[in-house]
Amino acid sequence: MMITENIIELKTFTRNLMLKLHFQDGNVSINLFIKASDYVSITVGVIEAFEKACINDIYSLYDSRSHTKCFVNLNCDERSALETLCKDHTIFFRPVDKGGPLVIMDYMFYRGVMFAMLNNEEVYERIEQIQVDNCVCRIRNDLFECMQCSQITVELYNYFLVDDPTTPIIQGLPKIYKHPHNPPMRPIVAGQGWCTEPLSIYVEQGLIPVVARKKCFLRDTKHFLTALHDYISNLPPTMAV
Repeated sequence: MMITENIIELKTFTRNLMLKLHFQDGNVSINLFIKASDYVSITVGVIEAFEKACINDIYSLYDSRSHTKCFVNLNCDERSALETLCKDHTIFFRPVDKGGPLVIMDYMFYRGVMFAMLNNEEVYERIEQIQVDNCVCRIRNDLFECMQCSQITVELYNYFLVDDPTTPIIQGLPKIYKHPHNPPMRPIVAGQGWCTEPLSIYVEQGLIPVVARKKCFLRDTKHFLTALHDYISNLPPTMAV
């Protein structure tokens, strides 16, 4: 971790401490659907002194490291091989579709499989940047209209509005359980930072209590195994499973 990251993490921690002291009466309503605040509370002398002492220690630690011989657990051949591997742009590392392993793939193979999948006009449609911009404008206009009609509050409107949305990019996870040498890809599109992300979070929070009441609802793996065990335990002893 770089020295800048350490200091940012420290300042975030001390800011949270100051905010907790500032609102220690506990009479603050919690709203999940608001943007992150940049409010800075009144400075507390003890916490400020603690922060400065920690920053001095961080600088001292990094300064001492620069004059200390670092322990290296790689020999020259291993380090050279690692550097060569990092510079090799013909290979591509991807997590598999199921499980935690990584797959080393030929980059041109991965690129070819992904383009072949995207060129399927029955499933995908090619759009231009102007269409993406129009989609963003339409969502913003709909949100503004909802606020004007009092269907959502100003606070909720500000939460839903994404100032600088990030266009999602498709990626593929190799399904090595179907074919170890020529695996098909599972398409994944991460919508983090896109203009519908806050709306999705809002809808998800509203659906959680509704879905949880369904008989077919499975919370996690433990819930599934418990339900399966209870089901098997209630079967007649003459039934083989």
